Amino acid sequence: MKKVTFFFALVVMTLSLQNCQNENVNDLSADVDLRPEVSEEALEIQDTAAYRLSFTPEDAILKNGFIGKEPVTVKVTPSGQLLLENDIAIPNEWFSEQPQEGAIDRAASTSGIYLWSGAKVYYKFDASFPTNLRNSFTAACQKWNQYTGIQFIVRTNQPNYIRVFKDGNNNYSVLGRAGGVQNLSLYDANIGVAIHELGHALGLIHEHQRSDRNSKIWVNPSVASQSNFQRYTNSYNYTAFDWNSIMLYASSPVGNSWNMLKLSNNQPFNNTIEYWRSQGSYALPSSNDIYAINYMY
Repeated sequence: MKKVTFFFALVVMTLSLQNCQNENVNDLSADVDLRPEVSEEALEIQDTAAYRLSFTPEDAILKNGFIGKEPVTVKVTPSGQLLLENDIAIPNEWFSEQPQEGAIDRAASTSGIYLWSGAKVYYKFDASFPTNLRNSFTAACQKWNQYTGIQFIVRTNQPNYIRVFKDGNNNYSVLGRAGGVQNLSLYDANIGVAIHELGHALGLIHEHQRSDRNSKIWVNPSVASQSNFQRYTNSYNYTAFDWNSIMLYASSPVGNSWNMLKLSNNQPFNNTIEYWRSQGSYALPSSNDIYAINYMY
């Protein structure tokens, strides 16, 4: 069982509803059908009042507390799952209302990321999981299968697998392979969102939190301490910062400003998930995302 010590994703239709397994893994040296990547300029957001009004405030239950001695704010889902960084599921026992001496610290969420043995990821749909979301999930599996050596396979009796279900209006995943049953929630039917959450399940972290992001992104001080935007100082960066990464968040309004701005010109930026959604389509993993997964596995 392979363990990776804190790495970050940089480089990184529908099959049968019963199985995403790719029986013959693609020749990874062959060309893959990736779209041309979006330019940095095309991803910039026009900072107008009308555009700001198009953002719907998130209706989320937040809870303040500690992981070890570090103060954190977690999101609480309808099932009671605690989320860091908006979509990273953590064990509830990590969280406490008071600081804990000698307890696990927040870095534990990324200090030891376990990969899936043999690059095989097993999953099982919850019985109530809607058909349209099953379609999105299996299409996302197929894309990772197509571009990498990963195989997503319907679970039979394997002990380590992903339970795919819908936990309110939340998209989230455990980071890497947790061991035993781990949850992945999907409520957004856009395939790019499912690809993002599967990226987390494979071990990829958010692009805007990598160690060198301060050379590319300005983070508003009012949100910089929130888990969604904290920079990890020890991330392993396979390539240059990637604006096309499926793991990048887009800018969102905060008061009279934005939570993140492009450092080179102080402009807010979109991500490829929302860009391609606006085109009536969905984002794919970037060439760098694919490189990272193939390198890791």
